[in-house]
Amino acid sequence: MLSAFNIAAEKLWDRGYSVIPIMPADADHPSRGKSPGEFSQNNWFPMWDWDRFYARQSTPIEISIWQTWNNANIGIACGKVGNIIGIDFDYNVDGLHERIQELIPDSPAKKAGEKGYTAFYRWNGEKARAWSYKRQNVLDFISTGKQTVLPTPIPPNAN
Repeated sequence: MLSAFNIAAEKLWDRGYSVIPIMPADADHPSRGKSPGEFSQNNWFPMWDWDRFYARQSTPIEISIWQTWNNANIGIACGKVGNIIGIDFDYNVDGLHERIQELIPDSPAKKAGEKGYTAFYRWNGEKARAWSYKRQNVLDFISTGKQTVLPTPIPPNAN
């Protein structure tokens, strides 16, 4: 079966995004599914130097290697290189999300998350930043220096 990385990496790279492999989550390590990783000797390990991909786009050779890795999910490095920013709406404390959404244009691309959703926009120099209110993370700018995991695409002939 094709991994999420296999299905989407080349198309996203062709559109200018800096794609990176994301480790698959498992029952013992659910948070791994949000982290860039490398597959070696039949095991996944954290990719400690993944931040090089917010300074440059991944290469076709890197992508071809990553496409051979078992169950790789896909992420994109945000900010200047990929020309994309994610605005992550987490906890909707006191209806703040609705008030924020009145101030910004709607996004044509969104992904659902455990606590809220992420809306994607073209990068316009925004820096990575987070805002909290009443000890809850309300909003994050996912920009240069940060990455986001994309939803797993469903192959067209999947049952």
